[in-house]
Amino acid sequence: MSVRLKILLALMLLLTAGGLPLSADAPAAAEDRLDRLEVLTHSFYLASLDGNRQLSYAYLLKIEETAASAELRAIGEPAGWRRIDDSLGAARKALARGRNPDGWRAEASRLLLAVDALTPGRESLWLEYGRLIGDDLDRMRRGWQRGGTEGAAAAAVSLQLLKERVERLEAAAAVARPQPSVQLLQERIRYAERLLAAAAKGEANRVWIEEAFDGIEQAAADLFGSKEVLSPARADDPSPAWIAAMTAILCAALGYAGYRKYRHDRWGISSVKRPL
Repeated sequence: MSVRLKILLALMLLLTAGGLPLSADAPAAAEDRLDRLEVLTHSFYLASLDGNRQLSYAYLLKIEETAASAELRAIGEPAGWRRIDDSLGAARKALARGRNPDGWRAEASRLLLAVDALTPGRESLWLEYGRLIGDDLDRMRRGWQRGGTEGAAAAAVSLQLLKERVERLEAAAAVARPQPSVQLLQERIRYAERLLAAAAKGEANRVWIEEAFDGIEQAAADLFGSKEVLSPARADDPSPAWIAAMTAILCAALGYAGYRKYRHDRWGISSVKRPL
C-alpha cells in the first residue's frame, strides 16, 4: 500500500473514530485556538520523539503563546490549566538544560493528553490509561503474592510503572475533573511505596500493604468513572475507545509531514533544520 493511500486511510479512520468539534455555542475564537493548540502539541510531541531540540523549542514557544488566550482558558478546569503551565515550564527548563530529549519528551506526553482532554464530547485519550493501570495493579498483586523481600521488590516495580502513568495523565485529569481524584490516587500510591520499601527490608505488614493496594484500586476507579475500565485489558477484546485512541496516534504519525506543512503555512511556523 502506498504512503499516500495509507495517509488517506488513516485520516478517514480518524474522522470516523472521533475528534468532535466544540459545541455549537462555543466561541469561534476559542474553537480555532483549541484546534491550533492541538496541532502544536502533536507537533511538539513528534519533534520530541525525533529528539529535535531546536524544532521542539520552536513549537514550545508557539504553544505558550497560544495557551495564553483568555478565551481558550475558559475551557476546562482552572486546576488543569495550572498543571499545563507547570508542564510548559518544566519543558522549557528541560530544553535549556541540554540535548537529552527524555525530559521534554515526558512533558510533551503530558501536554498531548491534557490538550486532548480539553475538547468536550470526545472520549479523551487519558481515560484509556484506566485499563493499563488495571494491568499494573494485577501485576503488583501477583508480584506481592510471591512473598518475602523478593515479592515486595516485584510489587514495587509494578507500582513504579503505575506511578509514572498517573504522573503522565495528571494534567489531563485535572483539566477534565473538578474533584481532586488524581491527588487522592497519588497519595495512596505514595503510601503504598512507603509500605513496600519497609517490606523490602523485611519489615512487611501484610494487612496494611493489601489494604493499600485496595485503596489504590478504589481511587483509580473513582478517577476513571467505573471499575469496569480497570479490568485487565485483553488483546482479544479491545475496546472501541482504545482502537480510536490508537488510530489517532497512527494518524498523527502518518499524516505528520503533509499536515505540518499546511499548518506551518497557515500559522507561520518555520521548521528549524537539524545541522548536518
